[in-house]
Amino acid sequence: MCETWLYAYSLDFPVALAEAANVLCEDSAGDQLFRQMQQKVAEKTRQQASERNKRRCEGEPGMHWDESTDRCSKNVCTCQGAASAVGASCKVSGTEKCDPSQAANCSSIFTQQGCPVGTYENKNLSNHICKTKNCDDDDDYRTCCVDNSMATNLKLTVKTKDEKSCGTKRNKIYAQLFGTSGSKTPNTLLGGKDQNLAKGSTHEFIIPSKMPLVPSQICLTLEKDRQVLDDWCPQSVQVYNADTNTLIGSSVNWPDFTGTNQQKCKPIMSAPR
Repeated sequence: MCETWLYAYSLDFPVALAEAANVLCEDSAGDQLFRQMQQKVAEKTRQQASERNKRRCEGEPGMHWDESTDRCSKNVCTCQGAASAVGASCKVSGTEKCDPSQAANCSSIFTQQGCPVGTYENKNLSNHICKTKNCDDDDDYRTCCVDNSMATNLKLTVKTKDEKSCGTKRNKIYAQLFGTSGSKTPNTLLGGKDQNLAKGSTHEFIIPSKMPLVPSQICLTLEKDRQVLDDWCPQSVQVYNADTNTLIGSSVNWPDFTGTNQQKCKPIMSAPR
């Protein structure tokens, strides 16, 4: 038997190894040692082949190496305990990712549990497929529900001081809001040509934005009619999300507009939650 192994090894290994094997074959102890050497070589060869297969497997999208079976297997995601996305559509096997046919959409949140306090429904994403079957993952809420401070249409409640010569009727007042991300609303004329910001009065105005924004600053501009001598003294401006009628914040302690054309800007202090 030892001679048979020796012949096989002499075909695959260097002469020095074959000579060493020849010495091992000279007695029974050497025969046993040679058997052990054969087993080690076979195990090493198997390990090398397994490592090559593992590297090849891990380079294929949608596949992973299963250490328990020493085989390359397809990724399988779960959806509330049931199997769902398979292969390339499941990036990490065993993670939660529902197949579109299994998952709910944002409208599920709107009609069932509702958006968390301090947020409102993003109606533009009603048909967006959620990450989970019941649409109750934190990522789903962040996608389907929008912070109340994020607004596309803003409502301003402007209060004028109740003091002499503080109201204005013919001067033009513009308002522009700036968001935390650099976005801004158009510079909008408040009330049009017939605005009448009389002293002690409170008026509401809607300012649309081309993009949703979280307003952090407001600028008011007075464009004075040369034939009109009255000034304007704003007391406070409250900013609401017009779609939800939720108070975002306010700006107070405004200086009086007493000159000709002027622009004054103040930060919007967030409303308590």
